[in-house]
Amino acid sequence: MCKQLHDEVWKFWGCRVTVHSTDLATLDALGKALPGVFTQGVARLSLTLRMPLGFFQALERPREVLRDMQVRLCKDIPAPLSGFTALKKFSLGLDRADKQMWSVVDEQALLTPLLALFTDAPVEVVIFLPMLHPLYSSPDRHFLPTSKQPSANVRIIRKLRQRWRGEVDFRGEMDGVHRPDYPFSVDAFDGYMTPGEAELWEREAWGQGVDVEEIAREMMEPGNVQYMI
Repeated sequence: MCKQLHDEVWKFWGCRVTVHSTDLATLDALGKALPGVFTQGVARLSLTLRMPLGFFQALERPREVLRDMQVRLCKDIPAPLSGFTALKKFSLGLDRADKQMWSVVDEQALLTPLLALFTDAPVEVVIFLPMLHPLYSSPDRHFLPTSKQPSANVRIIRKLRQRWRGEVDFRGEMDGVHRPDYPFSVDAFDGYMTPGEAELWEREAWGQGVDVEEIAREMMEPGNVQYMI
């Protein structure tokens, strides 16, 4: 009776919560440590990864090295998922751990082999990626609105990158550092535009040859007064 009640409680929570992890090793450990009746009932799983610079630099290596890395990625992510047999929705958020822009990343090389594993699977897959700078986006490297979608059950959603980061200064103390990224106008015109409006305006401005990053930098200087467009 006690074991049956125990299993029923875990099943109840399993089908009602979203399991979120920011590390593959932790997710794998959770899958092994939590009761099977819980993991087998989990319907929603979210994974957020910030990869180091070296990982993305490897995408530019020779094809045979890239293929080996893709194989490892395809094994590292699905392996911890194998215990979640009732999974209905899987969310994956990717970003770089360093301050360099996301647009230099080859999204196609990174994600195409992984997304192929979910083709026609009975799982809703949502991939969250940082917004692309219009000057550096390419249909050969990125998933653009005009690109063919990987699969009917896969959605790719663009998001703002984190602007404020904690960094250790020369005194060894943690300090909040502002790291602007595209769209730069989100910070400069805060209060005048929504992030969506700012991104649409900025994309058009870059297309007209306007250096929005420089404009935003001048506007964000101490003592400067913001102005409306």
